[in-house]
Amino acid sequence: MASFALAAAVPELSLESRYAVCPVAECNPDPRYNNCDITTSCIRTQPTSQLHCACRDGYKSKYADNDTTKHYRTNFAGQESRVFVACGVVCDTLCDEYWAGPKACQEIPVVAECS
Repeated sequence: MASFALAAAVPELSLESRYAVCPVAECNPDPRYNNCDITTSCIRTQPTSQLHCACRDGYKSKYADNDTTKHYRTNFAGQESRVFVACGVVCDTLCDEYWAGPKACQEIPVVAECS
């Protein structure tokens, strides 16, 4: 009973709440309306099915590593090293350890709300 009371006291974020906290707007996967830079692709992330511009593996944007309004990583299983960027942001800068496979691009922070 005590664990139920604790669970009820800590509300779980709804999908709508999670979208509201993600600092970057979603992209449109339709190529006619897609605002992702040519160096990226608009893909659906999991588990929340948000749409974000994905860099090629091993690449990030030119902005400061901690500028999560420009680029970030997510908790998308199997894509932990992939950097995602805001619409229109270019991904042409190599990550510090671009050769490290799943451990690449660790200098870019994870933004869980965008996962």
